[in-house]
Amino acid sequence: AAPVMRERGGGSIISTASVAGLKTGESPRVRVFSLAGSQVAELVNLNPQSSRARFAWDGRAGTGETVAPGIYLVRIEVSTDARDEDVLKLVHVVY
Repeated sequence: AAPVMRERGGGSIISTASVAGLKTGESPRVRVFSLAGSQVAELVNLNPQSSRARFAWDGRAGTGETVAPGIYLVRIEVSTDARDEDVLKLVHVVY
């Protein structure tokens, strides 16, 4: 099955994504980039023992600092039973 991705914002979470249909033992790689192309953060799977991965980003860089308002790219690299996929999503950060 192809991955299913859902995003929502609210509270202190800037964006969340869930991915279904993963290969057994596989976890997507989810990274946040600035529009200049530099990596801002790498997200950790909140459901590592599940076939449905879940990620959340609170708008902080890997250093723990809050990122500047703007548009960021979230790159989701995932291997499913059907195929490997690389998806880019835009996330808007506003304070």
